[in-house]
Amino acid sequence: MTTTTQFLPTATATFSFQAAFDGANYTVTAIWNTFGQRWYFQITDVNGNLILFAPLTGAPAPIQIASAFWQSQTVTVTTASPHGFPPGSTQILTIAGLTPDAYNGQFFALITGLASFTYQLVADPGAAVVTSGTSVVEPYGINLVQGYFNSTMVFYYPSQTFVVAP
Repeated sequence: MTTTTQFLPTATATFSFQAAFDGANYTVTAIWNTFGQRWYFQITDVNGNLILFAPLTGAPAPIQIASAFWQSQTVTVTTASPHGFPPGSTQILTIAGLTPDAYNGQFFALITGLASFTYQLVADPGAAVVTSGTSVVEPYGINLVQGYFNSTMVFYYPSQTFVVAP
């Protein structure tokens, strides 16, 4: 289950929340580093053992998908608003929330317009179902726990939220 936690730091205390990575519970704590003038985060297990300590790196807000369809080994996606990538460029994008799940994942995408792009998908996954609010393109979706867990944790700086997905 994907969980979202609002980042609410204070001047007098560290910010912590509980998160499940790969089915186990951990504590995520955000710590202000005065010397570095930035936030860091640490993840500890239920016994207080340090698992990970790293700088907090944010990602831009996800872009809502308006439609997606497969034809001749190519998926064409239209976003609900301009995505901000230059037409003709290629980008590594993460697609999430589409059904069937074969549409989701990280892909090299060809930007075909101000609100459209394509990516290759060899097998026909069937008709795409776009769920409003959850079908998104995540540009620069920086997985803060990659290499430590199969789960993902992304911090979106515009909304100041942590999103943890199993």
